[in-house]
Amino acid sequence: MRVLHVMNGAMGGAAKSTIELAGALQDKGVESFFVSDDDGPSDARDNLERSYRKRFKRTQLFWWNKKIRARRWKRPLLNSKMWIQSLAMTRGTLDIIMMARKFHIDVIHTNTSLTPEGFIASKILRRPHVWHIRERLGAHEPFPMLVPPLARHGFRLSDAVIANSPSTYRCYKSFCGENEAYDNLSVIENGLDLSLFKQRKKQQTGQAKVRVGMIGHLSSPVKNHARFIDIAHAAERLPLSFHIFGHIPKTAYASDLKQQAEKLGLKNLYFEGPLSHPAEIANMMDVLVVPNGTESFGRVAVEAMVSEVPVVAASGGGVSDVLSEQCGVIVPASHIPKYVDALKELLDVDTRASFGLAGRKRAQKLFDIDACADKVLRIYKGITS
Repeated sequence: MRVLHVMNGAMGGAAKSTIELAGALQDKGVESFFVSDDDGPSDARDNLERSYRKRFKRTQLFWWNKKIRARRWKRPLLNSKMWIQSLAMTRGTLDIIMMARKFHIDVIHTNTSLTPEGFIASKILRRPHVWHIRERLGAHEPFPMLVPPLARHGFRLSDAVIANSPSTYRCYKSFCGENEAYDNLSVIENGLDLSLFKQRKKQQTGQAKVRVGMIGHLSSPVKNHARFIDIAHAAERLPLSFHIFGHIPKTAYASDLKQQAEKLGLKNLYFEGPLSHPAEIANMMDVLVVPNGTESFGRVAVEAMVSEVPVVAASGGGVSDVLSEQCGVIVPASHIPKYVDALKELLDVDTRASFGLAGRKRAQKLFDIDACADKVLRIYKGITS
């Protein structure tokens, strides 16, 4: 079987999950091909291009969500720019059609709800289509749609829809309407290649400071880096150091975050740049904080769990489904003192070790990439039979 994966970028949690899924499917006899939007740092796309060569193609896709991260006066300009660059969605659609015909693709799998070209191409080619919802959709969610009725229509007409978490599933049902029939909808939580994450070495008592980390590229306020900086400020007198891991672009947003830290006079906060590999979590931090309460899944939380790193996370979103009270602490999203209270509890090395072991067991039980691939493969077989 041959599957064409459509992605809205080569970097980020959704891209990682797609690529790891494709790798696990390959072991089950599924050959994967990729069309990716040109968004994000070029090195991420270059790495994919080197790995997959002719099986990878970059293009310009149209993102049909509202650009709520930009200022209001900029939003119509951004939509117009993307409309022109994507040639009114024809550029990406034609590239997908060409790839599907050239390589005799059996299934088109769109790995984001934000670009419609995979669905359009599937209807033109009359090939089965899977729409993988990896974002929280809705008027009051991070990804409101430009024309909701069109999005709903596309989802309904897809052969299968996959929600990447119970949280995404709930948002999707709210977006499409509770009275709709959901015969084509499944919940398949993201899987990780857990073999890449080694068991954490026993932590030593007497460590000078407990390292608190956050993972998220400094490209969007959705990750809520500013809240993490506020937590660092509130916990200044505790034996904690705070570390932000993620790509640091030369943008006003990244600059504003650094200015925020400087104005607060923080001596315990460090902008570290990106991790070279997620498995580094175990060596780079003792506690992970996820200050964003609108994650659709929370991949970094699972990476921390399997690395035996306890998690403190904002309530709401997919991370609340990922964690249990044995391996993490859920706090009200905007209540800074609650984060500090949770971090105080985790100053104790034995408490961190207990949370860490429970997290690793939970991740191994629920989030293995092989089990995820089996569920997706059953969907492929069902819609191609």
